[in-house]
Order: sequence, then structure tokens, then C-alpha cells
Amino acid sequence: MEVLEYVKLFLPMIGVVIGVAVSAFFESRRERRRNAREDQQELSRREYARAQDADRRTHEMAQEEIRRATENRVRFHAERLQAYVAFKAVCSDLLAGAQVWAQGGGESGTLTQAISIPLSTFSAKFQMASVLASEPARIALYNVHSLAVQLVDDGVAPRDVLAILEGQAAAMSTFETAVRTELGTG
Repeated sequence: MEVLEYVKLFLPMIGVVIGVAVSAFFESRRERRRNAREDQQELSRREYARAQDADRRTHEMAQEEIRRATENRVRFHAERLQAYVAFKAVCSDLLAGAQVWAQGGGESGTLTQAISIPLSTFSAKFQMASVLASEPARIALYNVHSLAVQLVDDGVAPRDVLAILEGQAAAMSTFETAVRTELGTG
């Protein structure tokens, strides 16, 4: 056999081998591209997940901050309301004792003795309310307090107490209006 016949015999085989080699090369190249694309997609998914997690944490922190601020406002509102109610209750006791004493003509001893609450309690409730009050409520609170101080003066005559009580009722009404406005209930 001649060389040419051998070449003719091996030429298709060489073509097949070259075809397989080229196919393998392109398949390998395609596989590398697919793997690179999948790696890039996985990396993008991870980055997206990290970004989502960071956004979620940021949102949760903002929500927690809002919740804390709301709780603080509610707590302050409740403390303020409690202080106002306590002050109003003490004032009512003070005014009731003063009115009973004045209507009795002051015959039951001094006004301070007729009042059922200790003045230290009145002062403590006033201090707490004045610390928590806004400016308009604080002004009305000081008006109520100044009239109450006039009431507990032992030298006050019963007829003067009745006049002070009238002013005290007006001052309490002004205080209640300021408190309702401040607390958003009026």
C-alpha cells in the first residue's frame, strides 16, 4: 500500500480526532463561561442577600428607635398626667378643708389645722407637677399655688379665705384648661 492510500485511510480518522478535539475545546470553553456566569450569579445573590440583610437590620434599628421614642413620649405623658391628677386631688382636699373652715367662721382652730392634708404633701405634688408641666400649664400651676399659699397663712380671716377660694376656683379652671390643651384632650 502506498502512502497515499494510508493517508486516505487515516484522513477521516484524523478529521474525526480534530473534530473531537475542537468540540472538546469549545465545550470546555462553554463550560468555563457557564461556570463563570454561575459564579457571578452566586456572587450577585450573596451580595444581594447581604444588602437585603443590611437593609433589614437598618429598618429594624429604625423601628426600634421609633418604638423607644414612642414609649418615652407615652411614659412622659403618663407621668405628667399622673402628676396633674395628684396635684388636682391635693388642691381639692386643700380647698375643701379651707371652705369648711371658712364657712364655720374659723371656730375650729387655725386653717392649717382644718386642712386634712399635710402641706408637705401639697408642696411635693406641686413640685412634681411644675417639673413636668409645659410653659402654659406651669403658669396656671403657679397661679393656683400662689393662691394656695395665701390660704395657708394662719392670719387669714374666714371672709378673706372665701374670697381667695373664689380666685382659686378660677385659677383651677384655667389650670385644667391648660392641662387639657397640653395633653391634647381639650
